[in-house]
Amino acid sequence: MYAYTAEIQEAFIDFDRIWDALTSREQSQLLALLVSKVEFDQSDCTIAISFHASGIETLEQQSQEV
Repeated sequence: MYAYTAEIQEAFIDFDRIWDALTSREQSQLLALLVSKVEFDQSDCTIAISFHASGIETLEQQSQEV
């Protein structure tokens, strides 16, 4: 597991506040970093979301650069 898992869990506790603080562009960039693919199965009305394996790491690197 990642060394910064506690930080990620803490951020998700207050996710709504963090999400609302982002601009639309920042929200879009965040989703692009994390989400690889979204698939909808019409036969059983399910949604499958695939994530980029390195999305969290990339996000952390970018936050350290700011």
